[in-house]
Order: sequence, then structure tokens, then C-alpha cells
Amino acid sequence: MPLSPDELCLAENCYGYGSWGACYWFIGPEQGMGNETVEERARAFREADLDEDGLCDCREFHLKIDEIRWHIPKVKFQSTWNYQISLLHGYKGTPSTPGTRRDYQIKELGKADGETCIAELRGLSSRSSTGSVNQDQYIPPRVRKFRKMIELHHPVLIIFYGTSDQGHWESISECALHLDKITSHAGTMFAYLPHTNARKELKRSHADWVQIGEQLRAERERLGLPDRCIPSAS
Repeated sequence: MPLSPDELCLAENCYGYGSWGACYWFIGPEQGMGNETVEERARAFREADLDEDGLCDCREFHLKIDEIRWHIPKVKFQSTWNYQISLLHGYKGTPSTPGTRRDYQIKELGKADGETCIAELRGLSSRSSTGSVNQDQYIPPRVRKFRKMIELHHPVLIIFYGTSDQGHWESISECALHLDKITSHAGTMFAYLPHTNARKELKRSHADWVQIGEQLRAERERLGLPDRCIPSAS
């Protein structure tokens, strides 16, 4: 079944939240979705003040689709982001408590001019399409986009999560990756982890994710890699 115009807009152009110039990237398999419709997501994405080269400000986008749980009182934790923040706190050596994670989710995660890029391989949620839609044809140009943005911005750290897409993660990073292992290539550190919603990962505590972040920081220091982005001159 062909995609609707709104579905096509997201599948081709919507990459997620934050900034390509961010130092810390998380790349997952696909969008999440709440009670909103795909039409509402597409309309919010098309807003000129939210869309910046395929990325939106996370807070502003969700307020546009009336998804208020993640950013205004009483704030709930978004499950995937919650663990990502734990990892990032471990990497940066900052305290990771429910309060600090909540504060980071509200104020910093996926901010348009912030330090994180929260991106997806596929622009459509698995349940956002009107039928069983295969998005494979949209993946190659998205992989090329990721590679171009990495070359331009040289992020410090990229975390891939989701075991079914290892081949795509390797195409993006342009190096071999191994599950639960750290790889360095062209000045960027890559880690390939199971999805935070996977059965194995659900057994890990936030302290475990903090420890992963600490291991990443130790590896960066061992390799002598910079802890800031060094954008390309081009």
C-alpha cells in the first residue's frame, strides 16, 4: 500500500530531535508514537520554526502534538530517553538520580541548540502507518544523510540501539560494530547496544546504564579522543 502524503513526508524527511551539531548522538530503529495521529506529527514537523534539516526541537515538537507528558508538570519519564540520559550522565560524570534525569528530559534532551541528537533510522513509527508498510526503500538515503552529517560535525559519541539493524549501523559508522562493545573510527566513538525496551535491557538498572557511560568516558580518555565536536571546515 502506498504511503499517504503525510506518511511520505515523515518517512523521507523526519529524523528526530536536537541538532546535527550536537556532541552526543543516539540513533534508534524508528520513531515512537503516543495517542497522536500521523497527520498531527506531519503537521508539527512541517512547522518552519521546528524543522531544521530533518530535526525538531524535542520539547516544542511534542507540545505541538499535545503530548505534554514528557515536558511539563507532572512530568513522566519516557522509557527510552530515561536510560539514554543515565548513560549520558555516566559519560559526563554528573549525578544520575530521578530528579536529575527528569530535569534533563525537560530542559535539555533533543534541544534544537543543545548537546544531544536523538535520531531514528526510519521516519515512521511501526504503528503510525495505515497498513503494513516496508520502509526499506527510504533507508539508503537516510544512511547517506547520517554519514554526511557525521563527516560535517564529527560528533564525540554515537550510540546505536536495536539489534536487528546492525548492518545499517555499520553502514552509518563505516566500521565493524560488535554488540555491547565500543569502537572508535575517524575520531568518533561508537557503541552498539540492544534497544532499551529489549528483554535483556529491561533487567539492567539505571546504575548499569551509568556504568556503560563511565566505560565510554574511560575509553575516550584512553584513546585521547577530543570531548567536543570539531565541525568540518567545509
